[in-house]
Order: sequence, then C-alpha cells, then structure tokens
Amino acid sequence: MFFTPPSLPPLGFDLDWIHVVGSVPSQGEAKLLDGRSFEISYRHGWLKLTWIEPPPQAEAGSVFFERAVGPEYDGCITAGQLGELLGLRLRGLPLLIGSAGDRKATDATSDLSGRTTYWTAHALLTAADAEALLARLGRRFPGIAVLSLVTQHDAGGDPIGFQWERVREPSIAAGHHSLALLPAMPDSLERAAIGAALDRGGVQFRAGWHLRTRRAFNHRLTVGSRSYDRSGVFPTVFSGQFLRSEAAGSAFVHGIAEVLEAYCSCRVVLFDLASGEVVRAEENPRMRHGPDYATWFHQADDRLLGEHQDESGRWFGCRPA
Repeated sequence: MFFTPPSLPPLGFDLDWIHVVGSVPSQGEAKLLDGRSFEISYRHGWLKLTWIEPPPQAEAGSVFFERAVGPEYDGCITAGQLGELLGLRLRGLPLLIGSAGDRKATDATSDLSGRTTYWTAHALLTAADAEALLARLGRRFPGIAVLSLVTQHDAGGDPIGFQWERVREPSIAAGHHSLALLPAMPDSLERAAIGAALDRGGVQFRAGWHLRTRRAFNHRLTVGSRSYDRSGVFPTVFSGQFLRSEAAGSAFVHGIAEVLEAYCSCRVVLFDLASGEVVRAEENPRMRHGPDYATWFHQADDRLLGEHQDESGRWFGCRPA
C-alpha cells in the first residue's frame, strides 16, 4: 500500500500548552486558551483526538478527530508536527516543527508534510522464496546492493546511532543481514534492506524488510472436532519511502512493489473451521505468499494462514488458493 500524508483543513485551535511524549503510541494532552482540553494518541499512523474538557455541544471522552495521517507502522509524532498538520497555534504563534513547545524529532519520526510517500506490504516467505525474490530484484535493478543495519558506537563503546552498510557477499541462509527465515534462531528479528545504486544529493533510496521465523505463540486452534496449526503465520513486512519530487526514488520503490506482486499471490480460500466447507475465494494483500511457502503450507491439511470469528460465534479460516 502506498500512502502520502494528507493535507488537512486547519482546526484553528489556539493552545495554552501541549505535551506529547513517547512512541508507539505517542500520547499527550493539550489545553486551549478558552479552557477546552483534549487527549492525543498516535499509533500505527492513526491520529486520535479525544475531548477531556469539551465544548458545550460535546461530551467528555468523545472523539472529535480520527484518521490516518502517517504510514502504517508509524507511532512517533511531535507537537510541532501536530501543529503543522492541524493548523495549531501556541499562545498566538504558529506551532511549527522546531518551534517553542516542540520536542526534538528523531530518526523514528516520519515526514508527515505530504512531501514523502510511504509504501508497506506483507508477504509470507520461505528461505527459497527470499532467494528467488532477491534474484528477481537483482535482474530488475542491476545496481542494487544488500544493506545491513549496523550499530555505531562512540569511543567508550556506547551505541550512538545506526548506519546502513553494504554487505559484500550477501547470504540467503544465515547471518545478521540474512534475507531468509532462520530456523536456527527461532526468536530472531532480522533487519535488512535493498538499496539502489542511485545517489542524488547524498540521498540513497532504500526499501527494506523485517523477517521472522515460522513461529506463533498459541499455534493450535481447536474448533469443534477439528484442530488447526497456526505456526508459520508471521509475515515479512516490506517498507519503502521516497520524496514525491524524486522520480528515481519513486521508480525504485514502485519497482520493488511490482516485483513482489508479480512473484507472490494474494489469492486465498476462506472456509468454515468447524465443517471445513469452503465459503469463497478472495484476494487478500495481508495474506500475500510466495510459491514455495504455498507448497510448504499444502504439505499438511490442518494449517491456517489466519482466522476470525464473526458476531454469531462462527469461526472462519483461510489458506492459499
């Protein structure tokens, strides 16, 4: 999914104070000069504002603003970003990024100005799928390199930041830069990226992914007389971003999305877990899967890609078509 933060009509609030802390979610409160106050919550790209001291026509606890303003997994926002996004003022002055009342932005803070477009996608992959996907990306972009996120340390050995470094000989089977599912490290969360050999103004275009092993917390689900295996349902999360003004960055991230979509399938079958009866087939981008993953999945009859329960208590599951 591609997402560009929206341009919103200003709320026109003039604040007495605002306090925003934390990440995933960022939370806080703000009070207007007229005495009204509201609570702030920002998680998974969704901003929610809830009245604490409401105007006469509203009730305390009522939500007066809720919508997606950031990328899917974003959870860090500053007062200055809120000010620019919602047209807020602080004691008569525009509340802007870097102005009084704003906390310092970090590397975890996304650009919510609308100048940057973000992309996220999900896929269930085996090591063979990861290797095949990497080969296809190499054919599409001959200049790409595998990058590894390396921790930087100061002279005393304390961590001070991160840097993406090119991996000389990328390994698909093992290593901290692995583009694979690692059965030898069941609790690992690997981080890697694919970087383009493009450099404009010192900016390197990147799109990366996190990879997890096949493991679920409660991997068995019993419905009636049938029991199902939910292991193997941790998806790989792909992400990328580019400045809308940079055609090369846009082409690179869109190209990675196209390679992923061409290699994987989103086609799944929805069925009744109690009876096994097929309900329908559908396209579900959240259940995108590689061909080798589908082969592994169909080696057993009791595996599930996902499940949900409707209001009547009936359980449904899905599997690759």
